[in-house]
Amino acid sequence: MRDPTICKRCYWSSPLVYEHISMRDIRRLAMVWQEKEAHQYDKVKGMADDAKEDIPDFIKKLLSELINPDSS
Repeated sequence: MRDPTICKRCYWSSPLVYEHISMRDIRRLAMVWQEKEAHQYDKVKGMADDAKEDIPDFIKKLLSELINPDSS
């Protein structure tokens, strides 16, 4: 399927403003910690390691708890 209107709304066509990735309801986030922020990454990484979770899942869990504090 090659519908240009659908393709223009794909992440691979427009990574800053998109509605889907390869026709799937997916959202991506690339984060960079630099310079003075690097210690924050190290701290979060240590917390994820302690929880025996990979860092993306750990950060998603933290964000979910922040956004939805009553859903635990």
